[in-house]
Amino acid sequence: HNASSYQHPYGQFGDRPVMNSPRDPRIFVNRRQAPTVTSKPTTLTGATTGEVCAWLSTHGVSKASLDVIKDEDIDGYFLFDQSLENVKNALKEEGIKMGHVFRICKAIEESKGVGFLVFYPCCGK
Repeated sequence: HNASSYQHPYGQFGDRPVMNSPRDPRIFVNRRQAPTVTSKPTTLTGATTGEVCAWLSTHGVSKASLDVIKDEDIDGYFLFDQSLENVKNALKEEGIKMGHVFRICKAIEESKGVGFLVFYPCCGK
């Protein structure tokens, strides 16, 4: 192999592999594009409370709302096994502001569509 035929495993400029298939558990999107999709947890319902908070923080959910999620131990099983209506009602009952409930529901729908948690780079969408 000569140097001109070598391709970096993450492409030009160290980018992560580009999404190939929504069923591929190693899905990533180029860092210059949003969103990125992670391979952990292996199932949406398997996401821990910490993973849920990290994920939702990239969707513009406030620290106050994330604190409620942590305090109530809301995990992937709750968010992805319940109907969106049940999730919405429970979050509102816990005092999460309507705008953040909307962001959480949009993030749930988006991640259900691809089967993985969808993260946006720094500071949400």
